[in-house]
Amino acid sequence: MRTARTPEEVEEIYIASMNAGDLEGALAVFDVDTVFVGPTEAETIHGVDGIRVRLAAALALDPQHRVLAQRVVHFDDYAVLFADWELDRLDTEGGAVHLRGSDTSIVRQREDGAWTVLRRTVTRKETRDPIG
Repeated sequence: MRTARTPEEVEEIYIASMNAGDLEGALAVFDVDTVFVGPTEAETIHGVDGIRVRLAAALALDPQHRVLAQRVVHFDDYAVLFADWELDRLDTEGGAVHLRGSDTSIVRQREDGAWTVLRRTVTRKETRDPIG
């Protein structure tokens, strides 16, 4: 399991882990007290245990993520990550789903040098376009 040593690596590790089906690798970028703010209020999660449940369900749908653009703004031991992304996955009945969205993450550098997500806000648009 990789540890993010720069803010930029947070998104790289998350995407690579999710694409590989590696739940523990994806969780490694989240702080134990991370707040994950989804597109709806019902999708807001507090803490890594809740994020574990959400990511495990997402991995069951075989997601393939791609980052389209990323911007990082550093300030001391914190940074803000802005990312535009898309992903293809299956729906619960096996149909193809294409998602596009963006996320904004506040990350911090811990005393051990690792960077972790404190808060992630995600917006997305879902389409039923065929994959490929």
